[in-house]
Amino acid sequence: MELESKSNAGGKTPSEPAVGALLATILWSVTACAVVAISSFTSSALGAGAEADSRDVLRALIETLRVSPGGYAAAGSASVFVEEDGNRIQRTIDFRFKDTMSRSDAYSPSNGKKGDLQVIWSVNRENSVAYNGRYATVKKKPFGQFFRSIAYDFHPDTFNQIQGTPLADILENVLKGAAQVNADLDKNGILNISAEFRYKDHEAAEHIKIALDTRHGYVLQSWQHQTRNLNGIGSAMDAQYGAEWKMTDNRWYVSKARFEENHTSVVHRGEAVEPKYVTYKAEVVVNDLVVDPEIPDSDFTLVGLGLPHDTLVVDDVVGVTYKYGSGIRGTAELEGPLLETRFFRTIKRQTGARDVGQHSSAGRETIDDGKQASQTHDAEPARKGLYIMVGIICLAGMVSAALLVFKSLRARKAN
Repeated sequence: MELESKSNAGGKTPSEPAVGALLATILWSVTACAVVAISSFTSSALGAGAEADSRDVLRALIETLRVSPGGYAAAGSASVFVEEDGNRIQRTIDFRFKDTMSRSDAYSPSNGKKGDLQVIWSVNRENSVAYNGRYATVKKKPFGQFFRSIAYDFHPDTFNQIQGTPLADILENVLKGAAQVNADLDKNGILNISAEFRYKDHEAAEHIKIALDTRHGYVLQSWQHQTRNLNGIGSAMDAQYGAEWKMTDNRWYVSKARFEENHTSVVHRGEAVEPKYVTYKAEVVVNDLVVDPEIPDSDFTLVGLGLPHDTLVVDDVVGVTYKYGSGIRGTAELEGPLLETRFFRTIKRQTGARDVGQHSSAGRETIDDGKQASQTHDAEPARKGLYIMVGIICLAGMVSAALLVFKSLRARKAN
């Protein structure tokens, strides 16, 4: 799908993208005013250089970060390089995002071409979906592997957080728990923040360093996060991140980003204690970006993925597994077949009726007999068996009620 930005012709009613751009400009102006105000406050507060002033700077900064400039839409492509335990993986990603929604189509490049599909992943306003070329999965919550991950998710929030946590929340934790805090504004408008934590009677320590560009809307330029045991025994972690930002259509967006995380853990082999090292690296280069194209919400849903007919879909939201066909399948449509398969399972235990298919996972039924597409199964035996069971239960209840009345009348007559 080719996505292009459209402008409004003079003298005509403004289109939705034009109105959205106008609102975005207004919100951006408001945020810019807040940035100027906080910059002035920062410069004056840091003049004293006291830790109390640094904490005041963080409080004002948190308020600024909480004021969102508003969501917008964009689409583009990027090259991603991932290295884990010495294994290097390269992927090309076509991405798009809109408001809080995000989607990435990842491919394995080969001979200068896009290559084979690795995964399509998206998060929409109701759920999250993923397709790996073999089957699709629908979940209520976002996939942790993809959501706001520098290697997959190109939503702007991905590049303004620290290890999955929004920057404002990080600073809140610094104010609450850090033993030492320092904030310093350099001549280039970079606000450098450092904090130190101590835990368990000073046996463990945690250090955080953050650099924000105050002249470009407080975008996150770099951060470093370290944890270690002060007594020399136990695990340690050193993670660092850096990004370069570029202005595109009045929007600051990442052009390059780098992330590296090193873990040291302890392995016990008998009485011997050996360290174990794990390294993860990710590098992102944004090749192109189009701001505020027309992107329908459906692009972020299961239907918008363009799945081949008869693709297996595991829907953890409804609790069913089925084969994808043409048209939109909503939750209400899937609940009917789900109940029918449960009836089949119940009737089979009672009357030996034919099984229509069961999924090995608890709480999920497979709507497929292995030969036909989803939801092409015979539900009549189940309904008839159910009606028989309900009739027997009702008849038994009526007989019991009649016996109780008869016994009550006999007791009154005897008295």
